[in-house]
Amino acid sequence: MPAQRNRVCAGLAPFVALVLFASLVLGGCRATLSLEPPLAPELVSAEPLPITLSQSLRLWKASTSAFGNKTNFRFGTLLARLFPATDGQAFLSPVHAELATDWNADADVWESSYTFALSLQRDGKHHPILAEGYGRSASDPRGADRAALEDCVARIYGAVSAVLAGQGG
Repeated sequence: MPAQRNRVCAGLAPFVALVLFASLVLGGCRATLSLEPPLAPELVSAEPLPITLSQSLRLWKASTSAFGNKTNFRFGTLLARLFPATDGQAFLSPVHAELATDWNADADVWESSYTFALSLQRDGKHHPILAEGYGRSASDPRGADRAALEDCVARIYGAVSAVLAGQGG
């Protein structure tokens, strides 16, 4: 009986190897990157604003896939640092987000854009926030994506600051 079991196991080895190889190829490479700490100087020096984030924004991720490589960019921690209030007097929540990345052969660079629509409720009023960030990288799409996400967060910060100053929405 043990000899028969060894033949069965030996017969399964190529099948198991094929399944592992297929899962690696089809699953691609996955990475999770945090935007905290940010690379953009304006986000590094930004003072926190009295805004409460929805729970979904505290955990927010943007995902992208390029050549079978999936990347999740976590930037909820960055948003929580910029908007740390918990009193709910001014409340920011997501509406819609979209990340797009393309190779620009003419410029020989990766270009990304991130569009984020949010809703800011303050003093009983709804203030729509629409921000679009852009990024470029000559070396890889992840660099362009990160730059676009950070640019978008900086624009969100600016739009929320304008509403708080009474200049927006």
